[in-house]
Amino acid sequence: MNFLRTVIAVLLLLAPGLSAQGKQGDLSAAAALEAAAVALEAAANSYADAEAPPGDVRDAMEEAERAFQRAQAALGQDEALRSHIPVFARKGSSPLAPGTLKTAAAGFRDAAKLLREGESEAAKTTIYDKAAPAAEKGANQDGYITDTYSVFAFLLALLAILFAMNRHPTIAKLFKVIPLLVFCYFLPTVFSNLGIIPIASPCYDVIKKQLLPASLVLLVLSVDIPAILRLGKNALVLFLTATVTIVIGGPLALLICKGLIPDAMGDEAWKGLAALSGSWIGGGANFVAIGESVGASANTMSMMIVVDVAIAELWMVALLMFAGREKAMDKKIGADRSSIDDVRHKIEAFEQEVSKPTTLPDLLLMLAIAFGVTVIATALSKVLPEIGDVVKGFTWVVLIVTSVAVVLSFTKLRNLEGAGASKLGSVFLYLLVASIGAHAQFSKVFDVPGLVAVGALWMAFHIVILFIVRRITKAPIFFLAVGSKANVGGAASAPILASAFHPSLAPVGVLLAVGGYVLGTYAGLLCAALLKFVS
Repeated sequence: MNFLRTVIAVLLLLAPGLSAQGKQGDLSAAAALEAAAVALEAAANSYADAEAPPGDVRDAMEEAERAFQRAQAALGQDEALRSHIPVFARKGSSPLAPGTLKTAAAGFRDAAKLLREGESEAAKTTIYDKAAPAAEKGANQDGYITDTYSVFAFLLALLAILFAMNRHPTIAKLFKVIPLLVFCYFLPTVFSNLGIIPIASPCYDVIKKQLLPASLVLLVLSVDIPAILRLGKNALVLFLTATVTIVIGGPLALLICKGLIPDAMGDEAWKGLAALSGSWIGGGANFVAIGESVGASANTMSMMIVVDVAIAELWMVALLMFAGREKAMDKKIGADRSSIDDVRHKIEAFEQEVSKPTTLPDLLLMLAIAFGVTVIATALSKVLPEIGDVVKGFTWVVLIVTSVAVVLSFTKLRNLEGAGASKLGSVFLYLLVASIGAHAQFSKVFDVPGLVAVGALWMAFHIVILFIVRRITKAPIFFLAVGSKANVGGAASAPILASAFHPSLAPVGVLLAVGGYVLGTYAGLLCAALLKFVS
């Protein structure tokens, strides 16, 4: 560590002597970024050395963070808006963390080179789009359990334990108050934030990209689509109400909480909130599309991700709790549950009609269909054209698997429900819930308190208006929940929430989430214009 500090000190001392080559601030920042790169490489080497004390990684990461802060100060970045390199002491032996930290080091070196060449804006993009996120990802890949299959096994074991506890007469009473799905969601968050499992893992990416589409195939395969389409106008009314409240609520929240946002943010405040509006009317694809449309900086986008996770995930927990109390909540306002109950009764009657012992051929066929359709959809998504800034990549995958499953639901393959198609799909969905929870990092909420306050007030407006409209229309709480989550979450969250009410209702979440994809860009741009006007 003494040698590392000596190298960094020399690099920083060289900065004044380079002033003839360009602006002093950029050159000082370049030297500091070089120092950060050296420290990150030292951290990567220490992490890879099993015999090195874990504290060596922490010391090197502290040096990298100090150098990074000096670089941002030299570039004129306000302290309240700066990014950070997480400081950690090695817990486990992630095979990925050293490489990711070295990628971050290379990014900082590239940024330093750009600064010396006078390419300040390109350097900032490299810092905040490539280097800083890689450094954070490297830190988040650490944990006591880091191997991809071990993480997968841990999540499976955790879910198995929770479902076993649900069979215990006494513990099951707790799950009637707080739904089991909430524990499946939050316990992985606790374990990842304590460092037992990593916050960032290839396991979570595989679950989202492979198991989510496969689960949608199995859940939609057995559903009575005509019955779902007869759910009535209240589902559409509450979905559109959710969209309108996001468009209007953002500008109102910014107007009220403007004083809590640092003046140094300037236009970046409304631009970041505009990107958030895209996320809250459709999902991640809309977030990126709106952010790029209004020109939000990479650093601002990273801050808005924190706000998104903090607010949207807490609302998700509340919605999951509603699923456990839906009948009581609907009875209180005299809601007409006939359309929902009709779908459930039809599904249950169909299950009884085709029910049979699950055989090995049945399981193999279900898995072959689920993953076969997923593989084909993934391959097609790579060659299909982009439609606007939203329908591309993973969005195509969701649209294709849903469409194929809808077609298959009108064939004899629908009878696979009797062998447990939706139950197998639910296993995949619960794994997705656990992986989303493990990926959450709530400690970062304290980095942007002003923006979190705006997001919280924004979401409060969304919730209050939804409940008012629900009471006026006497709609079931299910329509409020899935209408909201189809906006604030998209295809990854809406079917999870819908299936918490009943597995047969998962396609409702999918269909409304597709509507959110379509509305997200247009409604988000309208919200962006209002945010700019208010700011």
